Amino acid sequence: MKRGARELCWALLLSGGLHAASLEAERYLSPLKLESLELLKEQNEEDSQKLLWQWVNPLNLTYSESRNYDYSPSTRTKSYAIGVNQPIFKSGAIYHSIRYAKSSKRYGEAEISLKERELIVKALNALFTLQKLDREIQKQKLLVENAAIDVERKKEQFQAGFVDSGTLDNAILDKNQAEIRALELEDSRLEALKNLSDVSEIRDYRTIELPRFYWIDKESYLAQNLELERLRWDEERQGAKYKETVASFLPQISLQADYYHQHNQNTRLLSDGWNDYKTAGVVLSIPFFDLTMSHQVQSAKINHLKASLERADAKRSEENLYERQKAKLNILGERKRNASEDLKLYNSLLQDSIDRSAVGDLTEYDVKTMQNSKRSREMDIQIYELEEQILFLDLYAKIPEAS
Repeated sequence: MKRGARELCWALLLSGGLHAASLEAERYLSPLKLESLELLKEQNEEDSQKLLWQWVNPLNLTYSESRNYDYSPSTRTKSYAIGVNQPIFKSGAIYHSIRYAKSSKRYGEAEISLKERELIVKALNALFTLQKLDREIQKQKLLVENAAIDVERKKEQFQAGFVDSGTLDNAILDKNQAEIRALELEDSRLEALKNLSDVSEIRDYRTIELPRFYWIDKESYLAQNLELERLRWDEERQGAKYKETVASFLPQISLQADYYHQHNQNTRLLSDGWNDYKTAGVVLSIPFFDLTMSHQVQSAKINHLKASLERADAKRSEENLYERQKAKLNILGERKRNASEDLKLYNSLLQDSIDRSAVGDLTEYDVKTMQNSKRSREMDIQIYELEEQILFLDLYAKIPEAS
């Protein structure tokens, strides 16, 4: 294309970031879809916080009460205790646990962004398809009208003895096929309306001003690709999980602390009443034997390798998608050029038909047929332009909204 490749953008987009994504979603998606996306975002935030602090052990509060009836009177003891057993060094496991939590959050955010793009693209695809079908229906009505004119022309020729019945039958069959195609397009329009209503509450699609997409260069597409970003964070989190698993079988140091508040009654060794005492210490623990250790480590390593391979494979798939869309775009461009050349020819032929009709060389049918053919080719150009926009949607679904 001229000036090389242009960035993918849309004319109505407000300025960027997550806020812009919400505005874009609000423009096209139904309240139920928006609420579902918000719940996914909230759940991802809660899950990430849970992972972020899972290395911190809980603070336990216990209460106990006991009686000893071996003595008379019986002894009675009540106690309250607060205790904690908190690892403060785990040979890197704590650090990698935090890495895993943060990368899991980014992974979840990328997944939600892809889900949002998928819904927006479904709505946009339906809107562009409906606009395209409107023009295809208009074009088909012109073709039906031309077919009806041809039937009348063949009927007159048959009655005059210039053509046989087979020629008239073929003209009638062509008209029937054109009418059937018009009905099929109406059915496709109903299906597109259903697809739109699945994700949106837009009532009149004809009143919606659609965005305008342009081409994007390959490097920018791959650099901004949300699917590749999701897999990059998956590779990151699986790598963190692997290192966390390895570190969990290495020495660790824990801080232990307890506070006791105990009440004694009728005891012989301790004075009656409430007594407080505290304990604190540091514990070094070294895993000595775990039958599943090698299996856990190897499984985590395999998950990391799988994530790396999946990311590399996805990059190749995205490159193939880009090249496929580029090839389709070139074909559409050629079709548009051919239609434009045909339109120039039809303009000349129509004027010639009007002039010849004025002197009686051609009939009104001939002029009407030429007018319809010209308008049909005009519809083709508009249809190709809409197909081009639909083509871009496969790429738009994978990149964030521009800022």
